Amino acid sequence: MDTYINNRSRLTAIAAAPKKTVSKADKKTCTKDEPVIRKLGASADFSITISGITRNEMRERGKYYTKSMKLPGNIDLYNTPTYSVVKDLTQNMSVQARKAEIMDSKYWEIIVDVQSLSSGPSDPSILHKVQELTPLLNEIQKLIVKITLPSNFITTKADYMNSPTRRFLNRLVRQLRACRSMKWMRIVLVLPKGHPGFESNSPTPAFPAYYVIPFYALRFRSWRIQYQGLGQHTKFLNDFHVSEVDDRNNDFWAPSA
Repeated sequence: MDTYINNRSRLTAIAAAPKKTVSKADKKTCTKDEPVIRKLGASADFSITISGITRNEMRERGKYYTKSMKLPGNIDLYNTPTYSVVKDLTQNMSVQARKAEIMDSKYWEIIVDVQSLSSGPSDPSILHKVQELTPLLNEIQKLIVKITLPSNFITTKADYMNSPTRRFLNRLVRQLRACRSMKWMRIVLVLPKGHPGFESNSPTPAFPAYYVIPFYALRFRSWRIQYQGLGQHTKFLNDFHVSEVDDRNNDFWAPSA
């Protein structure tokens, strides 16, 4: 009987006890392993356009409750009006840390727009944004130069010789000579809408070789040429058309008879 009374008393006490609530401390979240990742759809970690220098990365964050329940979410740290790529990398990182965390593995792209191709020395162009990168150019190792071709792009030596396009590209190449740490480079020709591309192994009269010729003046010569149609992935220029670019370059610099 005593045992029954004691058990009944214990059950009564348990029933009468207030329900245990989860404290604010238990609900408090913490963060673990927050890598910086490239944004979906970006072809490089850093982009330089006529509008500015953009870091195409975000911090991948997972919020965890104390019982390991995960609430995923990403933080767009580098898309604020006050953020500056050059200031962040030069003032907030040592040379050693910048090399290990950024320059050894990250890709940079310069997106040349049609407006810049036809710009004069005093006109707004992407050259002004590349100039802002001067403190970092010597450390860049992986570079994509993406050139957006106009619908009436240059195809003849006569048109190219005294064109603003030639003058612009020569100025861009002079800036890129500062990239003395270069190890990887791609030149991507973005084709106008409706252009069929360069799949065949036959001469192409309307071929944009003159947009590549200035890059032969770079110290780093192990770059490769790609092209990209509207809404398509990039493709490498085949050996036949690479030889065509080489021939146009040799012809351009050949002494006049």
